[in-house]
Amino acid sequence: MPNIIVLGSGMAGFGAAYRLHAEGITPFMYEKNGYHGGHTASFRSENGFMFDIGPHISFTKDERIQKIFAESVNQQYETVQINLNNYWRGHWPLHPVQLHLHGLPEETVVKVISDFVEERQRPERAVNNYADWLLASFGKSFAELFPMQYTRKYHTTTAENMSTDWLGPRIYRPSLEEVLRGAISPSAPHVHYITHFRYPSEGGFVNYLKKFIPLGNLKLEHELISIDPRARQLQFSNGHVAQYDGLVSSVPLPDLIRMIQGAPQHVVEASRRLACTTCVLVNIGVDRADLSNAHMTYFTTKISALPGLVFRTCSPLATRLKEREAFRRKSIFQKSTNRLRARPMRGLNPLSGTCKSAASYAKTTGFFSGSPCCCATPHHFRPRPRRGLENGSRLPR
Repeated sequence: MPNIIVLGSGMAGFGAAYRLHAEGITPFMYEKNGYHGGHTASFRSENGFMFDIGPHISFTKDERIQKIFAESVNQQYETVQINLNNYWRGHWPLHPVQLHLHGLPEETVVKVISDFVEERQRPERAVNNYADWLLASFGKSFAELFPMQYTRKYHTTTAENMSTDWLGPRIYRPSLEEVLRGAISPSAPHVHYITHFRYPSEGGFVNYLKKFIPLGNLKLEHELISIDPRARQLQFSNGHVAQYDGLVSSVPLPDLIRMIQGAPQHVVEASRRLACTTCVLVNIGVDRADLSNAHMTYFTTKISALPGLVFRTCSPLATRLKEREAFRRKSIFQKSTNRLRARPMRGLNPLSGTCKSAASYAKTTGFFSGSPCCCATPHHFRPRPRRGLENGSRLPR
């Protein structure tokens, strides 16, 4: 049996273990933290609140994945109809805003609809980036007041600096009739690519991994510091050394590449320029059930000097789960400064092709990397200059 090592114990790591187990292989899994789950970990505070690193919900429509998750929690999960809203300059329109203009200032509604109609009447706009797509889809006023503001906060870059490859069904493009109905009536239909989500009845989101744990030989508190691809050897900060026949990694590429002995300098430099956004996660538990009717709130208004600051709420979930009593015990404020979450910037091209170089090198050194192209360093709060759009070329994914 080949000696396969998996780096990381989040969804990617255990996904690899699940697939290897189907081939009769039990891999060794190394996790730098003292707990499993990676970015899908969950923690219960001393006051009884359950917090996810996220928060996370499962809204996949893939029946195979639904079945795997359901079996992992012994069918003990809740199915919840999602409720989303927005905060904008003192108003709380439902989501998506383009279908729920009712209640916003009259001059805003008139201008949004006027620009929407004008955009429909003009020759089709060339779409070279996300900003072009927003203008073509909604008109200037709506694009600049809502999605472009949110983009600047959430992705910490401008819409002009992003491609459209990541969009899929995420942003709804309404007809004029739908926009008008949402402007004159408070009862416009709820349209969103997520209609329902599932969540474990107990144990937090990480409970979805419960039955995956036996599929690998899990070693916690093993932080990788060096990879020797020629000797196929790993070294860890605690002194442990491990040999491998095959290596599967979920370590972010910038962290992974710098640990590979003999990695070409141009690949190392390329990996350092991979762009992402980071955030400090703050969890707040509130001792009442009526905080909000929304599971998630998008704050599109610029409310902070920090352009990357984004707030979301998930309070009503507490009333829908069997652990709801734990959520109601006491208030707690938990600032997770030790957990910087890294997220690839959707569609952003910081490298003009060098990202592909780093990824290609990782796949030719004896292991496979399932990692996102991201890292969690403060300088990544700065938006990258727009590159790769000369002569109408598209941004790589």
